[in-house]
Amino acid sequence: MGNVSNSDADFSATRWSLIVAAANANEPSARPALEELFRKYWYPVYAFLRRQGRTPPDAQDLTQSFFADLFSRNWLRAVSAEKGKFRTFLLACLRHHLSHVRAHENGPTRHPGVPILSLDAGLAEESYALEPVDVHDPARLFERRWVYRLIDDCLHQLKEEYAAEGRATVFDTLREHLVGDAERGAYDQSSARLNMTAGAVRVAVTRMRDRFRERLRAEVARTVEDPRNVDEEIRYLITLSQQ
Repeated sequence: MGNVSNSDADFSATRWSLIVAAANANEPSARPALEELFRKYWYPVYAFLRRQGRTPPDAQDLTQSFFADLFSRNWLRAVSAEKGKFRTFLLACLRHHLSHVRAHENGPTRHPGVPILSLDAGLAEESYALEPVDVHDPARLFERRWVYRLIDDCLHQLKEEYAAEGRATVFDTLREHLVGDAERGAYDQSSARLNMTAGAVRVAVTRMRDRFRERLRAEVARTVEDPRNVDEEIRYLITLSQQ
């Protein structure tokens, strides 16, 4: 694998089937599934470690060692959709890994060795520097980054769909209207850019929001144990994103 960033890979939503595949270490599909989980979750894990006070090199090494340990110990065999949210399970595994590391640390906390996966260290620190300073709880920061990753996944899917329909310019222009109310004159600017009436732009934005909500509901449904919990989980994730 080359360096991983949040923008240069085709992210698909975390599915329980992906987790099951990663859990079967002896199967050919296990390694690609683990790499997909790594691409999705390495930054929330990294941010959690940095907020705990780890240095950038330590956080990089611990992120690597955590995912390697997750794979080598087959911890993923212990998780299933019936046991709750995957992000909760992952955070519990991370804390267990850290307690194991602390018990064996002598001197420097670096964990040398050849990483089985590669993360973009420059991107990691660049992103971490933008984190709000008022989020002191590492677990809360982990969850916030998880929900942002989920939203990015949905936006990426939606962009791909618009591109497949030959409407990539429409998506790029109207994306800024997906969240919140448009500022005065914003629809006029978009309509001029797209050669559409302001009324047609409003309709297009409404449809785009509906399609985005459909994808968000579908992705959240894949990460909770009971479909009846989707609305509650979405409300919680919205609260996280607004803090």
